[in-house]
Amino acid sequence: MAGDGMVSPKTVAELSEAISSRDRIAVSGAWPFSRRDAANLSLADLTGITELQASDQVVTVLAGTHVGHLNEELAPYGLELPLWGPAFAAGYPDTLASMLSFNLPHAHQARWGGWREWVLGLTVVLADGRVAKSGSRVVKSVAGYDSHKLMVGSEFSLTIPAEVTLRLTPTRAVEPPSLEIHSDREPVWLMRTPRSDFARISAREDVVAEDETTSTLWLASRPLQIDAGSWGRSLDGSGEWIPPRETRFNEAARAVFDPTGKFARAEAVTYAA
Repeated sequence: MAGDGMVSPKTVAELSEAISSRDRIAVSGAWPFSRRDAANLSLADLTGITELQASDQVVTVLAGTHVGHLNEELAPYGLELPLWGPAFAAGYPDTLASMLSFNLPHAHQARWGGWREWVLGLTVVLADGRVAKSGSRVVKSVAGYDSHKLMVGSEFSLTIPAEVTLRLTPTRAVEPPSLEIHSDREPVWLMRTPRSDFARISAREDVVAEDETTSTLWLASRPLQIDAGSWGRSLDGSGEWIPPRETRFNEAARAVFDPTGKFARAEAVTYAA
């Protein structure tokens, strides 16, 4: 493989060069990657706010920035990303790139939405190193296609996020989450289930936390697959399921964005410690 060593770019231009010079890319610290020796790209130095429009509640920030650090920077302006949940509290990687690429559910999602609602625009690097932009830096825009929303939940398999423009929320408007925490154990699985099955599944002894508003459960062991309406994902890399239609759609997108398979998907990596 060309360029096996770890690289940690500090700018979008350096990120572009790093990707174009390597035959295979696996991002360090990107949940659920747990083997450091499998990764050769770190976004740890690609951090910081590049533009803040506080009056419009919009921020543009480099994708390696941690959500917690971003919210600290936004606090003096009375703004935040209303993101909270037991997975984040347990110390899972919370960089913007990881959070939007894996699209984890959170306790404020019923009221404030998720990453597809928050992301107004993205600057990404394609498999050949080209830099592409989608969306805009304003809330109301009709320019082009919303292809940046395709990157949400793509698990670093389509592009590598470099810079993201986000819609923010006034801190004073964020109410306490509806999440109920039942255990101090670290969650291993998260699951969304049809509302008709939520009460039955939430009665399990291994439930770490639950959010009835979004029908989301955080579990300490693998849940049962209920039906096609359920959705599950492992937080430790031990396996996952997602709806078949979404799987087929993602495979078709990968064939367009990364036909050579340069970006290592989660299941292509061995997770043993």
